[in-house]
Amino acid sequence: MIDGSGKERLLVSGMMRSGTTLLQRALDCHPLIDIWYQSRTESFLDMKRDFLLSIGLDSYHPLSHYDPEPGYAYRQFKEWAAERSLAALFPDSTEASITGVKEVLVEEFYPLLLERSVLCLNIVRDPRDVIASMSFGDGWQHTGRSRPVLFDLRNWRKSVHFGSAMESNESFRQIRFEDLLVDTSSVLGGLLEWMRVHPLEPRDIEAEMVSRGWSGNSSFGHKSGFDRGAIGGHVRNLPAEVTAYVEAVCWREMERMGYSVSLDERDRERVIKEYRDPFVVDRDEFEKGYSSSLENVRYEIERAGKSFIEIQRELFK
Repeated sequence: MIDGSGKERLLVSGMMRSGTTLLQRALDCHPLIDIWYQSRTESFLDMKRDFLLSIGLDSYHPLSHYDPEPGYAYRQFKEWAAERSLAALFPDSTEASITGVKEVLVEEFYPLLLERSVLCLNIVRDPRDVIASMSFGDGWQHTGRSRPVLFDLRNWRKSVHFGSAMESNESFRQIRFEDLLVDTSSVLGGLLEWMRVHPLEPRDIEAEMVSRGWSGNSSFGHKSGFDRGAIGGHVRNLPAEVTAYVEAVCWREMERMGYSVSLDERDRERVIKEYRDPFVVDRDEFEKGYSSSLENVRYEIERAGKSFIEIQRELFK
């Protein structure tokens, strides 16, 4: 446990625009579950910044995608954090049986929390829909100004690798956003059983979400509850060259998560070489032409030749 309360703790995380908020809102409707919405963001960031300072580094994005290695190995952070309290990462215990928090991009904390008996839940969404939601439509209202597509995809890949590496741990679960929408009863029922609380009907959860004012946060028009219309929007909203690029650089991870691709695998290197972001990235923390820089193109082409297991082994070496 991370404190002396004796209460169960839960972290819900995943890539931005992957359904973390929907999942948090749904689980929070259960009378025995209390999950706070991004109430500990600064605590997660502060802990990571403290680690970086301890090894003489600084970064605009302290939460790393480790792809490529950011000047230190993941195991260094894990060993450093193992000696520190993690209690500040969670709100104080409430009367609920399970108290937790939803934060995006903090998957690198899963191994640390699992070692202290914290429940961890990762949600993954088709990366093409993630990019469509983040960089096209009204995604900027939820995630800020556009980032390079490659940067966002590297964070998506990180989510898949940390999630897949933890799957054998009984205190961990990984779900797909699409499964939550298509088979809501089974997915939610399985999660509530895993958390050892009584089941609720999806319609009752949706009714409670509506009563609390939840109306969805889609980048493409109004959606509410477990709306299957949120699946496959990239077909309408993502330029063909971006779709091909997503598949080219996320091939192994999409294969691992069961997402089909239309790109011929033999075209991956060509697509990576020719790709240019179709929008202006006006953020000082990124070099100009980040997705198409010579260094990043070389790295992605080399990475494309590795298996999923090889990539994951390098992450956790």
